[in-house]
Amino acid sequence: SESDIVGKELYSFIDHDDKLTLRPEGTAGIVRALISNNMDRDLPKRYYYYGPMFRRERPQKGRLRQFEQFGVEMFGYENPTSDIEIIEMAWAFLNKIDTDTTFELEINSLADVESRAHYREVVKDYLSQNASRLSSDSVKRIATNPLRVLDSKNPEDIPIIQNCPSITEFYNTKSAERFNAVCQGLQKLEIPYKINPRLVRGLDYYEDTVFEFKCTDSRL
Repeated sequence: SESDIVGKELYSFIDHDDKLTLRPEGTAGIVRALISNNMDRDLPKRYYYYGPMFRRERPQKGRLRQFEQFGVEMFGYENPTSDIEIIEMAWAFLNKIDTDTTFELEINSLADVESRAHYREVVKDYLSQNASRLSSDSVKRIATNPLRVLDSKNPEDIPIIQNCPSITEFYNTKSAERFNAVCQGLQKLEIPYKINPRLVRGLDYYEDTVFEFKCTDSRL
């Protein structure tokens, strides 16, 4: 409920007596279908979705408020090879479509629940100590979703973010071994990557590995 999608970007309206919301992304619908039809009792499963999505976000170059989105979801896969499979799929897609654009893959691990909970409190304390120097949006997030402050692009926040403790310092053994397995898997597949400890989105928040492909073409 504290995400930007829910807090700022939903298209919601009243149609007669019904309150409707245009879908902003595909994951929620997949999860709802899974639970509503009791398919979560027979895991693991793979799904994909494609279709129009709607977000009332600030207009940006190359981004529209109505857009087409393709996505994949994996449920019930705990092995780190599942993270590698998703990244490899995205890497193969970007390299096979007809484009001259070059991309750089950035990855990070949000670790397991135990490590992430510990790190969340560390980040919360650090940001609270520097609240007077943060943007108003980031100050609001300290109490609700402090990890998302690390993703802020606001010039006020960047100097504070750069000095924030890194999550890599708080991995327990299980989380460190899992992330190392993902990195080794990408190396074996010869997929170049860069570890970005400030990356906090890309996959669902309850996953370990997050990733993002960034365009490196200065013309775009």
